[in-house]
Parts: sequence; structure tokens; C-alpha cells
Amino acid sequence: MKNAHGNTPLHLAAKEEHVEVVNVLLGCGLELQLDAENNDENTPLHLAIKGGYLEVITVFWERGICERLGLNRLNRSFTPGY
Repeated sequence: MKNAHGNTPLHLAAKEEHVEVVNVLLGCGLELQLDAENNDENTPLHLAIKGGYLEVITVFWERGICERLGLNRLNRSFTPGY
């Protein structure tokens, strides 16, 4: 389910830094939305990074989204995976 901008509920929760909502949505089986892109080609992770929402980013990291998007964690920073 997406809105007119292509955002899923997970996009909206990540964009607004609603960590508890992110956890509830993921707990309901919405992991498939982790790599869904909106109309601007942003995933929920992209929106969390743009907002600087470390807690939301950490939730996504723990769910494996960073690995699915080709990112590795080195020295507490996110870098492109090779």
C-alpha cells in the first residue's frame, strides 16, 4: 500500500522518526517494504539517513536492510559495500 507519493507506511514512519511505529510495522511482517522505493526512488532507510535518525537506521541495520542495499558498517559509519 502506497500513497500518491509512493510512500509506504514504513517510509512515513522512518521519515518522521517514529521508531516504535517502525518496530511495530516490521513486527507485522512488513520487511518487504524495507527496500521499497517511493516516487523519488528513496527507501525508508534513505529517508532515515536524510533525517539523521540513528535509532531508525539502527533498527533497519538490525533487520539486515543495509546488507540488502549493499552497505557495510565500518567504524560506526555506513559505506558502500564492495
